[in-house]
Amino acid sequence: MFEKMYREFQNDDEDESLEKIQDALERHQYSELELCELKNEIQQIFAADRKVPMAESNLGRILENIIY
Repeated sequence: MFEKMYREFQNDDEDESLEKIQDALERHQYSELELCELKNEIQQIFAADRKVPMAESNLGRILENIIY
């Protein structure tokens, strides 16, 4: 699954990637519970290396705005 997602986004700039994420969220009409689980999974990925660089922190806020 990771490889498929990586290939989908690897050549995108930040705006293209975020637009794809937003389009997918709208298309699939996730429930509030599913969106909360998604947010938690994203936070776990960011925290996996026990470091949260500024870029990850900013991306986390952007994704949260898209999700909610």
